Amino acid sequence: MGMLEFHVDDVLGLSGEVVQCAYFAGLDRVPWPTRGELDGNILRIWRDGEQSGSLTIPIKVRQTGWLTLATATLAERYSPYDLLVELTRGRVGHLRNQMEDWQLLGLDVPGPVVEQVDQATTLLAQAIIKKSREHAAPRLAWEGLQLALEASSALCQRYVAQAISVRKILSRGRIPFWLGVTLTEVLPDSLATQQLAEFSNATVAAFPWRAGAPDREQYSFDWPDRWLLWCRETGLYRGLGPLLDLRPQGVPTWIDFEQPWSVIQRSAFSFIEATVRRYRGRVDFWEVAGPLNVATPFPMPEDKLATFVAGAVQLARELDPGAVIALSIRQPWLEDLRMRECQYPAPFVVDALIRARVGLDALVLEVDLGYVPGGTLLRDALEWHRQLEYWGQMGLPIYVRFSAPSQALFDPLATGKTRPVHCEWTPDEQAQWTRNYFLMALAKPFVRGFLWANWADFQPHEFPHSGLLDLTRRFKPVVEALCELRRSYLL
Repeated sequence: MGMLEFHVDDVLGLSGEVVQCAYFAGLDRVPWPTRGELDGNILRIWRDGEQSGSLTIPIKVRQTGWLTLATATLAERYSPYDLLVELTRGRVGHLRNQMEDWQLLGLDVPGPVVEQVDQATTLLAQAIIKKSREHAAPRLAWEGLQLALEASSALCQRYVAQAISVRKILSRGRIPFWLGVTLTEVLPDSLATQQLAEFSNATVAAFPWRAGAPDREQYSFDWPDRWLLWCRETGLYRGLGPLLDLRPQGVPTWIDFEQPWSVIQRSAFSFIEATVRRYRGRVDFWEVAGPLNVATPFPMPEDKLATFVAGAVQLARELDPGAVIALSIRQPWLEDLRMRECQYPAPFVVDALIRARVGLDALVLEVDLGYVPGGTLLRDALEWHRQLEYWGQMGLPIYVRFSAPSQALFDPLATGKTRPVHCEWTPDEQAQWTRNYFLMALAKPFVRGFLWANWADFQPHEFPHSGLLDLTRRFKPVVEALCELRRSYLL
């Protein structure tokens, strides 16, 4: 196990709790099992192996806000690195590379943005060559980081505006893009339906194996039947799944893991077959299985689980060749891998399924922003762009399932152990983060949809305060933001 040390400045706002979110990753961006320790102003990071890699960690970038940033590639050495300098080096490097790439593609970068990037680079160089921390190195690095973050925001806004304009022209004024909500067992009432219809053109009904097979003798299709009738009245595109929810709460309670695996697999595939046969031709999109990168209750090696998922995808493809067949991936940055060993991370499994040609058509990236554990750490538009491109290189269309909290208080109906962090969450903050992530997703031609993960806080849900309606059934500002986005870009 290798170890790196970093000198930490107070301005970064690190604490023992924040350090537990840090992780080390290689060039493939897959986190390694990582352990962090803050000892005064020294941060120690232990990780598997001794290869070079980058450290990703949340830091305080303004009075009430945090961002998760990554260093440049670091090799193990005896003397401590300066964390602030290395984070600035990482951001400036990513920013300069991205600006160059976009300029080569024809992006017209405003002069003030170019000047900010040059100034940030100069400040970084000055901070690096300072020979003593007693002098101005921390201040120079901090000023350089702030300039780089401002330039990143302005550059991404420019890119988004130009990319969306091009996408709109190429699609003759109407971008083919799903915008909607995920529903679970409860349909919106007439007032909520009317409001949701103002921004939605699609909906996905969660229908895991446990819900569809309450006992081993029969299936229950009452919920998707009611949902399809509701969809027919509203005229929305329709998606169903995940059929195989790989989390413990998605597996039927009657499954006995002591019985042969072939029996369990036969039961799962029988449910998929019955569901797809019943609704084929009436569903546009099947989310067959997911999320891939979570701890599952299935007692089997990871390669066998991947084969199980491949069989499910292939079965759905054979039964409904005209629909989109998708898998979901929680935490697109794979943050929770910092806490456990994983032989076959989600990107490797997806790549193997594509090469095997089992019929996989699309990916669903689940972004539950600002939650720990199990959610996605706060990242700005540049990092969101980089990670979308990371998954886009798979060559499959992408759908984003998104949520963010509207407050950080206790949520009595939240079923998960996760909680909002790293932001003074308010309904307006929720709307702003949603707007930023939606626009960058819309700018990508391979992204085909943006689906809200939890529509109502007044029914049980996994992530606290993540609904479009609050506990009193009032619509949050994020709903008006989504309506405005649809009016501006999708009509």
